[in-house]
Amino acid sequence: MVEHKIPRLKRFIIYYLMCLFILFPINPSWGSNVLISGNDSSVYQKNSTTIVNIATPNENGISHNKYQQFNILEKGIILNNSKNTVKTQLAGDINGNNRLREINAELIINEVVGNSQSQLLGKLEVAGKSANVIIANPNGITCNGCSFINVPALTLTTGKPFLGSDGQLSAIEVKKGTITIGNKGMNAETPNYTDIISQAMVLNGQIKGKNVSLMHGNNRIDFQKGTVTSINGEIQSPIIAIDTKALGGMYAGQIKLTSTASGIGVNLNNIYTTQGSLILTADGKITTNGNIQSKNEINVSGKELYIKKNAKLNAENDITLATNSLINKGEIIAGKDMRIFSNTIKNTGEKALVQAKENLWIQKNAIGDLSQSIVNKSATIKTEKGDLVVRAKEVANNRSLEGLYFTAQGSDDKKSVFSNDAVGKEFKNPIILNPIKEGITDDGVLYFLTHNYDVPAYDFRDWQNSYFVNSGISDPKRNLEFLNRLLGGTVPISSLPVINLGNYKYAYKTIGKTGDILAGKNLYISANELLNYGSNIKSKENMILTGRSFINSSLLVQNEHERYYRFTPNAMRNELTFTDSPAISNQFIDYSITGYRLPDETFALRQIDYPIYAPASIFAGNNFMSDFLEDVDFRYTSNDRISLGNGFVKGIINKPDYGNSKASKLYPSNRYSHLDYYDDKPFIVLPKDKEIIQDVPNIVTAKNVFIKGGNVKINHGLKSEQDVYIFSNTNIDLENAEIDTKHDFILSADKNIEVRKNSQVNANNAFIKSLQGSVLISNDTPERYYNKNGKAYEGNISVKNDILVQAKGNVIFLDSVIKPLNNFSVNAGENILFLENDINTPKIRVKELWDSEKYKTNFNNFLNNRGKIQTNKDLLLQAGGNLFSSGYGFYSNNNINFINGSELSIRPRFSSGEYDAVLTDTLDAYFLPEKANELTRVLSHSQIQKLIAPISAKKDLTMMSGEDMGIISANLSSGGNITLSEGKQLTLDSTSYSLTDFPTRNFYERKNLVTSIESGKDIVLSSAGDFVSRGAKLEAGKNITITSDNNIKFEALTEESRKNNTDKREQRRSEIHSGKNITLLSNGSTLFQATKLAAKGFIDIAAKGGSFTHNL
Repeated sequence: MVEHKIPRLKRFIIYYLMCLFILFPINPSWGSNVLISGNDSSVYQKNSTTIVNIATPNENGISHNKYQQFNILEKGIILNNSKNTVKTQLAGDINGNNRLREINAELIINEVVGNSQSQLLGKLEVAGKSANVIIANPNGITCNGCSFINVPALTLTTGKPFLGSDGQLSAIEVKKGTITIGNKGMNAETPNYTDIISQAMVLNGQIKGKNVSLMHGNNRIDFQKGTVTSINGEIQSPIIAIDTKALGGMYAGQIKLTSTASGIGVNLNNIYTTQGSLILTADGKITTNGNIQSKNEINVSGKELYIKKNAKLNAENDITLATNSLINKGEIIAGKDMRIFSNTIKNTGEKALVQAKENLWIQKNAIGDLSQSIVNKSATIKTEKGDLVVRAKEVANNRSLEGLYFTAQGSDDKKSVFSNDAVGKEFKNPIILNPIKEGITDDGVLYFLTHNYDVPAYDFRDWQNSYFVNSGISDPKRNLEFLNRLLGGTVPISSLPVINLGNYKYAYKTIGKTGDILAGKNLYISANELLNYGSNIKSKENMILTGRSFINSSLLVQNEHERYYRFTPNAMRNELTFTDSPAISNQFIDYSITGYRLPDETFALRQIDYPIYAPASIFAGNNFMSDFLEDVDFRYTSNDRISLGNGFVKGIINKPDYGNSKASKLYPSNRYSHLDYYDDKPFIVLPKDKEIIQDVPNIVTAKNVFIKGGNVKINHGLKSEQDVYIFSNTNIDLENAEIDTKHDFILSADKNIEVRKNSQVNANNAFIKSLQGSVLISNDTPERYYNKNGKAYEGNISVKNDILVQAKGNVIFLDSVIKPLNNFSVNAGENILFLENDINTPKIRVKELWDSEKYKTNFNNFLNNRGKIQTNKDLLLQAGGNLFSSGYGFYSNNNINFINGSELSIRPRFSSGEYDAVLTDTLDAYFLPEKANELTRVLSHSQIQKLIAPISAKKDLTMMSGEDMGIISANLSSGGNITLSEGKQLTLDSTSYSLTDFPTRNFYERKNLVTSIESGKDIVLSSAGDFVSRGAKLEAGKNITITSDNNIKFEALTEESRKNNTDKREQRRSEIHSGKNITLLSNGSTLFQATKLAAKGFIDIAAKGGSFTHNL
């Protein structure tokens, strides 16, 4: 064997290392956890516990110890602050620290000057006199199961401590380093105060303590000046300054958390204070993932605050949140007051809750500036018993709608009623409708074409240029082929009653819960734009909403639309007979296509909508006040992608860009007609009696309701236990509105006021005033509205006591229904008009030419429910211009006074065509006087008499006009005196009509609706011009006096008849009957034509050319 000798140098090194291992054995509990730097302190071990004899404290009691490394293992570490032998919890009795000469340490600084992190895995005990402890390691500190004994105040920091010239701790500078709490956590329940100061922090476990303060970022903390100053770091700051993991958290009597790093986020979870407040301050985004709770207050300040779903921020006292942006999807609950100071607030999700037991403020800052926006979407903002104050430029309280879908049923192409001659059958086979541009157009509106060619101009005289197309047929040749067979008689039209074109449905798959803003006491919202879409705003006491504009709208979330077509035959063609259809219970609607049909040929459509709305609701237990500078809009809102059917499809056939079409230039749409066109050839379709089945919700309920705005628009319900006040700087429009108040209802606008489309008003008194414009009260709707129980909505004004209407312009009553009341007073600077509208007039259907009883029923119902003003006390109409009434009846148990400065005209029903130009929209009268004979096809002479306008007063009736007065086919009656006085000509006129057995015309009569005047006392008729009576009848209990500054004329009327081929012609005379005297005085001539005068006293007739007196 070869022997290798080891060189002398190598042997020396080996022996040296062996001595080192003998003298300094490798001991993980001593040799590796603490390495002293310098000679100021020393370290040794007892019972596996590391003991550090701390450095001699200076005159201020500060012991500054420096280490190459400083760790605490599971057996713990003792900082020996005792001069004598002392008993410890970790190592029993230990010897005194001979470095303590005069005083014990008050503060023990443990500063790591090496490059390794500190691992704190066990307990740290101060032996002897208690002392505050600082552990400073810029490389980072991990506490995983650490705790502290006999330490009044503890500081963990990754900064460098500095002592001042006076020996006091002057500052700590943090430029790097992360403090990590491991899953075993940190128990700081013994120290009264715990400070954690670092660049960043990660919590994988829990911190438990009494008063815990955390500060993170690159900072200089100056203890002498009491300031915190941001400084430049040695390394780049992490994205998250404080990161609380799923099992991390903090439990302490009081917690203060500060992150000064600009733009650096903070993630928090499971933070609890058991006694004091929780204070969170960050220069970046604060995100909460779990529970944040405080027994006292919570104060949060940061650039952004994000509370995730299922996270909770809960304080038993006050909460103050100051942030540029707040997003809450969890819960924020204060046991007392809450203040949210933020520029933008988003409270979204069904579990999102912002709640204060007492008062809540949401605004930009403490002085009350407006936030930029506040959005409460399917979430809740509430106070339990305090006030709620919201201030923002934009406030939106709404609900989420997701997953719009469309379904349809109809007749398909293979089983078309036309292609297979299966006429008269109903089909509900599913089809795929043809969407324009694959369903979504450039403007974002969803169009569906339910008729591939729709229904173009319908004209029996020119079949070649027209098509009648059912859903599912797209070949014009086949349509034309069907029409040829129809004309040729191979398809019996009598078997074609109803074709079901199916139905379609729009709906959302997901409708979120309402957004709720709820005040336990008073609610105040100030917003430039306030939006409440399908959601709730409520207060137990008063509510004040103010700002620039307010939209409070129920959302259309679903609609089902049904549509049926059918032909009704030409009454003059004997080969066509009428057949009923049980499919629609013989209810159908005429569609008249202007200029393209013969008078008696009708194409009929029935359409029914079943809309479902998510209602918007406002409730105040006491008073509600809405005060806005611009629009206040309480109307239904349709999403751009969901709409009600309108007779034809919303899209324009083959030309989605309607604005550039010829039709749009020729026929702009208006309120009363729907416009469509075919090959740029326009035609107007007028819908009659479209049915809409829906309930009208009360969206405002309060003791008193006060609404003020620019334009005010309402088509919901307002309910008040006391008064309703609506004021406008411009216009007020009540459309399908329901106003229910037990006391007064007041409308006041600078410009126009409209109460229309089945609006209902219930009040004790009503005062309506337009300062500069006009007032319109009408039922001008082509649609018929029903609730879900089938009850029709009938527009009316029901006032128990008084109605007062004033306007600088016109006051117009259009098909209005005014229920009986005490006093009725109207004052207009221009005209007062009582008119009827063609839309609501019962029409003669073709079938009713043979079944007149049906029309009589409809007609009587119409007459009994419309056009009547009845008062228990006075009825006053006063106009600066014309006063016109068509078919309205006026009844008073006291006096009636009509006073106007221009013309006064009283006419029968269906004769208001000449006043169409007064209104903003065209109101074509169905029956003008020359067409009144159409009524006689189904009505008898006694029923025609109901067209006469009655004006009846139990006391005096007075009518005075500045110009002409025309009383046409009216019945004037009074228990007292009747006085008619005008500034030009006074005419008592009639309306002619015909009775016939249409269509044979074997029987024929032409008669007249004449005017009658009947008074219990005197009748005084005074004219500054001519007085003319055409077949009128005057009857007075006492005297009749007629005076004229010009001529007096009594003219007879001619009536004709034919019966059994014999023609008859006779005159109808004017009659005057007086219980006492008759006096006729004229400055011109007096003409009697077949006139009867009868008086129990004398008859005195005086004209400019002579006089006549006759005593009876």
